[in-house]
Amino acid sequence: MTKRIAVIFDEDIYNQRGMFNAIRNRIKHLKDIASFSIDVFVIGCYEPWHIRMLRHTPKVHRVKSIILDGIKYNTLWYNFTLVDYFLEVKLHKKPIFVSFFYRRLVKQIKGYDLISAHSTNCGQLALRISDKENIPFCVTWHGNDIHTTPFRNREKFMIVHDILEAATYNFFVSDNLKSIAHTITSEMRCAVLYNGRNQSFTRYSEDKRISLRDSFGVPDNTKVVAFVGNLLEVKNPQLLAPIFVSVQNKYPCSLVYWVIGSGKMYDCVEKSCKDAGVNCKFWGNQPADDMPDFMNSIDVLVLPSRNEGLPLVAVEAIACGANVVGSDVGGISEAIGKDNVFPHGDDFIDRISDRIVQMLTTHIEQPLSEEFEWANTAKKELDIYNRLLCPIN
Repeated sequence: MTKRIAVIFDEDIYNQRGMFNAIRNRIKHLKDIASFSIDVFVIGCYEPWHIRMLRHTPKVHRVKSIILDGIKYNTLWYNFTLVDYFLEVKLHKKPIFVSFFYRRLVKQIKGYDLISAHSTNCGQLALRISDKENIPFCVTWHGNDIHTTPFRNREKFMIVHDILEAATYNFFVSDNLKSIAHTITSEMRCAVLYNGRNQSFTRYSEDKRISLRDSFGVPDNTKVVAFVGNLLEVKNPQLLAPIFVSVQNKYPCSLVYWVIGSGKMYDCVEKSCKDAGVNCKFWGNQPADDMPDFMNSIDVLVLPSRNEGLPLVAVEAIACGANVVGSDVGGISEAIGKDNVFPHGDDFIDRISDRIVQMLTTHIEQPLSEEFEWANTAKKELDIYNRLLCPIN
């Protein structure tokens, strides 16, 4: 009889970026080589009109499923109440009604041989299903769910602690994230499964790159220094303006700066760049299909993050021929190399701008490890699942 796996994660199906795309690629490449069946469940948040007014978010349609890469993604919706909004968003407490919703799902998701969950909420759900049906479950941890959330308060710490210890296997997207998890508990089985790059992220011919840069309005003999990501506090985008100014003061040739992405800090970052006199273009969010074109037009990508799991944009940029420089946090150095990361401190801006100027003036190789290929990640994941589903006595 064919074994059955349920993959469960909570993400926005209408904003398929970052973590969503990483999970999507994991599922696609695993399904290509697995002999067992895979059902996918996406837990979505439906916000009533008064929550949408508070958060300035659009109304969404509660579809029952979507098809991606020929795979059906079953959608499970919960109502995000005003009570839960204040508990989770304002007080960083455990939401009440959302918790009831997850408990009800235990009865809906059954009959599987293994559960593969992503992050804390779905990890809790997988733990409950496992307790009820006595089946193995694995949890993938992506970043904030390990390096930040558990340390906000004791309740969150214990939730993550219990999932880590109960999971049959824990997967981490970087070795650094695994090390942080070991400060929560050492009693766990774990492995690192790196995020890979989509094959569309590859270096174009020089003629195509020149043509693209021209279409983006980049003058001849001009270098592009860019930031790509969410403009949120954890990404440290307030440092972009001083970094750009420092580079500008050290690099004698023509430069333009790009910021691709959006978030709560968009307006203040845009204002700081304008006030500093930086020639910076703000592109906002761009369609995922267009990102290989943007990455092929960038000379240096900057990641000044406060913390990270494994920044996939770094892998994608290097695959497209750009150099990448960043802060020495999370899994950034695992993707771009120790020589290209710097610890936060009084000299951070000066040191990172020095490295950017070196990259602009001298060809610097940043080889991309085969570990960042989805096919290799899928093989490693499949090997673990086969051992769990078909143990050899």
